[in-house]
This record gives sequence, C-alpha cells and structure tokens, in this order.
Amino acid sequence: MKNTFAQEQSENVVIMQVKPQTCVSLHEGQECFAQIVVNWQADLVNDYCLYSTQTPDPVFCWENVSQGTVEYELNTKENVRFMLTQVPKTRFMLTYKPYAIIAEARLNVSWVYKKKQKSRLSWRLF
Repeated sequence: MKNTFAQEQSENVVIMQVKPQTCVSLHEGQECFAQIVVNWQADLVNDYCLYSTQTPDPVFCWENVSQGTVEYELNTKENVRFMLTQVPKTRFMLTYKPYAIIAEARLNVSWVYKKKQKSRLSWRLF
C-alpha cells in the first residue's frame, strides 16, 4: 500500500508570504498591532488550512483550491510563525486537524526602544 498523500505533497510546490513581515511597537515588551495579509499559492488543488503559533485552531481553511488569501488584525508581543498544511481528501473527522507543514512564513516583532536596564550599582546615602 503506497502513501499517495506523501507523493502528492512532494510534487506540490507552495509559495507563501506574510505582509508586513515586521510588526513594530514603541517599547520592548509592548504589543504591536498590525493588519496582516497572508497569501499562498500551490501547484495542486486540494484542501488547505493555515495555522499560527498564536492559537491551536486554524486561522482559516480552504476547500478545493490552489491559492488563498486571508487578512486579519494581529496583536502580539512575540514573533508569529504561520504554517500552511494540506488536508487529505479522505478525512473521517468532523473538524480540521493539523497535518504536515508544506509552507511557512514568519512575522517578526521589533521595537523602537529597548527596555532600560536597571543599574546594578544603585547606592543611596541618607
């Protein structure tokens, strides 16, 4: 018995990008707010789901397509990784579950000002 999903996956070239690629907050440790657009395109028509490191649930799922776009607002203090998975056509579950990652992109969080470090030598004379 051959694993046809693995064969199809190896032939499927997928391109994915996140815009913007960097989210900037004013001070280190503060949340940054951004309007994120994730675009992807694959060679094969199939069912796909997009996941992020922010939640275990899919951000969005598509059925019987070879490309997709999703746009949403994001609030984060940490870098976010987006992963696209291909869902097998023969699934016997009622909800989507993550499968092998076929493409990924990253949103990096940056800041204008780093946190000020407290001086290790703080003397007070009374």
